[in-house]
Amino acid sequence: MLTLIQQVEKIYRNCNRGSVSTRKRYRISTLKFCEFIEKRFGLEKFKNVNGKHIRAFVDSERANNVPDTTILTDLNGIYFFYEFSGGENVLPDKKEFKLKKEVKTIEDILWTKEEVENAIRLSEIQGNSFIEKALKMSSYNNKGIEDIAVALTDSMRCDTDKVKERIRNWVHNNRNKFSERKLKFGGSRGVFLYDKD
Repeated sequence: MLTLIQQVEKIYRNCNRGSVSTRKRYRISTLKFCEFIEKRFGLEKFKNVNGKHIRAFVDSERANNVPDTTILTDLNGIYFFYEFSGGENVLPDKKEFKLKKEVKTIEDILWTKEEVENAIRLSEIQGNSFIEKALKMSSYNNKGIEDIAVALTDSMRCDTDKVKERIRNWVHNNRNKFSERKLKFGGSRGVFLYDKD
């Protein structure tokens, strides 16, 4: 008989619904849940998950000070895999747990004008004309990272994914030099984002 984790891994390998990144995140959440219910309840079949298991998991996560947003994502993952397990139990409505979603306004996630200018200035000081051009394209022309990657692919002689990776890595490795916040560079429009996590 397959362990709970093996059962979830099998579902993961055979499922192609949703994005790859979402399925990966949900897989991690569900494997964590499997470890919990295997130890606590000795459950052997994932399709037999029920409300008692879900409630105990949420209580445990709260007791360990896990943020509500993380618990909610974990539940989304667990419910996602349960849907493909062949289980017939009705799982509790997530509203029952009164989990608070983090509400971000556009001001919360956008870089300030000063942060953009400081990043451009730093790239100039470093002599990194590629990053300087990417930041200016985004800032002055409201270009998203996809548009920038396509435009800069020829100058780098590589694919768009490598261009995006180079831009994101530069921001990640240098953000503490031009901002006190955890900034990131992504999205299709308004690409200067602030990561609160």
